[in-house]
Amino acid sequence: MKKPWLFLPVLLAVALSLPFAVQIHGDALIHYVFAENIARGYFFHFNPGEPSSGSTAPLWSLILAGFYPFLGHGLLDMGAKAAGIALFAVSVFLVRLLAVELGGGERDVALASLIWALHPYAGFWSASGMETSLAVVLFISGFILFLKNRYTLAGSVIGLAYLVRPESALLALILSAARPKKAHLLLLPTLLIALAWHGFIYFHTGSPVPASWLSRRFHALIYSIGPVSLLAGLHLFGFHLPLVFGLFRRRRLLPLVIIMVYFLAFSFVMPDTMGMRYLLPVAPLIVVLGVIGWRSRKWLLVILMLPFLAGGYWLRYGRALKNRESNIRLKRAGDWVMARDPNALVAAQEVQVRWLSGCRVLSIDGVVDRTVIPYLRREDGLADLFLERRPGYLVGPFAHVGKQMKAIEGKGVILTPLDDWVWSLSYPDSTR
Repeated sequence: MKKPWLFLPVLLAVALSLPFAVQIHGDALIHYVFAENIARGYFFHFNPGEPSSGSTAPLWSLILAGFYPFLGHGLLDMGAKAAGIALFAVSVFLVRLLAVELGGGERDVALASLIWALHPYAGFWSASGMETSLAVVLFISGFILFLKNRYTLAGSVIGLAYLVRPESALLALILSAARPKKAHLLLLPTLLIALAWHGFIYFHTGSPVPASWLSRRFHALIYSIGPVSLLAGLHLFGFHLPLVFGLFRRRRLLPLVIIMVYFLAFSFVMPDTMGMRYLLPVAPLIVVLGVIGWRSRKWLLVILMLPFLAGGYWLRYGRALKNRESNIRLKRAGDWVMARDPNALVAAQEVQVRWLSGCRVLSIDGVVDRTVIPYLRREDGLADLFLERRPGYLVGPFAHVGKQMKAIEGKGVILTPLDDWVWSLSYPDSTR
């Protein structure tokens, strides 16, 4: 092997990701529930036998469903995290290719791949069990194929990326606008894949989009727009600040447009960027452009990035431990209910309790149940939801319910604390 040092960034990426695997990430557990039910023949059901409008990242759920027969319930989390870390390693190689395609020299290529390998947010999400690393790989791959003039293949890869992160449609639109004569080659594969997925959802549930699209998280434009949302989006540039100085020194308009469109989309439509989870696919563009645009003394760039990288690791590892602690606590609450009333319907905002304890769940924020969404649009809607569905218990943190607690109690629903994060629900007619 002529250049064994090429594998150093990959090894660093894997090694630095492993400590983050201590976390138990709630959204990852939601994917596991879908994967388990798909593997058991229920397709996209959250509670078996109750069709759901599916996952926001169906491709990831399907991949995990393929793992399930071999790993089972007990090892699926480990398998998902291993797959995520492996995909992060692949993305390090892709960053090298991206740097070459954007005109970087040998030093630029090496430095960009090294900085990406050290990226704490990429490492954190790769070891979370989430779809983020797959989204990054497909996003970069689609863009590289576009730069190589492989338009149909690029459109197909972006279509797959859409099944992981739906905002990948933005990439297809931007690239089509950049090459209007090739737009049909880019858009058609993406469109066909997207239509196939939405058609399946509609046939399966009567709704063309996943419930998570309709839940309160996707109404951030209505509820959260303002200075706070802008600051949340600016975190993308704040963390990469030394690299930002190199972004505009080299004329690469297209990747800059992609970065800015994603930034604006998530600043004003999805201000809760979830620890850069949704913005991470464009981070390699910032890394590569920033390195190439840094004209001289590039070694200074690594030194300047070190405080940001170290701070990122400290913050993300703290978050990993908090994720673990909160979900262990949630599991205890779910286990408490299951030990006493295994057939109970449990109301929960943190619906991953389904994976942790096996509870049949009523999603009180509608993230996996579109039928809940109409209730959320009314000020006292949750009170009516409880009266109609009659869950026997409320489990876990319930910030969303807390806003409507007076309305719930005003309609005669009584919440009685039973244990940590467990409340029983009693109704005016004394039935559940």
